[in-house]
Amino acid sequence: MEESEALRSRVRLIAPDIIFVEQMPVPAPYTAALAMDRVAELGESSAGYHLIVDSTGSTRPSAATRRVVRERLPRLVALKTLTFVVGENWRLRFEMRFAAAALGFEKVDVVTTVEEALERLGRRSG
Repeated sequence: MEESEALRSRVRLIAPDIIFVEQMPVPAPYTAALAMDRVAELGESSAGYHLIVDSTGSTRPSAATRRVVRERLPRLVALKTLTFVVGENWRLRFEMRFAAAALGFEKVDVVTTVEEALERLGRRSG
């Protein structure tokens, strides 16, 4: 139970319409499912929200993990935009854009820093 709560705490509301996910260093199907369920929970009463996923310290998700995300993404009905933070990792930047397109999600951005993600949403960190 403690482990689940620790994982769920990596998904939090940072503004009324922005959900932030700090991805696990090695994403797994279980952790992806927990994160997606938490996003759905936080966003369920929202008319619309933006999702920022910080992948800077993460490895590429396995096929099984990507499958979990693909299955759960349609449940996020109020999701307006999806932003991946990938640092300077150009390969991950390309893969995230490709993966989002393959999932059929068009409103995707891939940025270097969380600050850049917030700026693009018209917000300031701090």
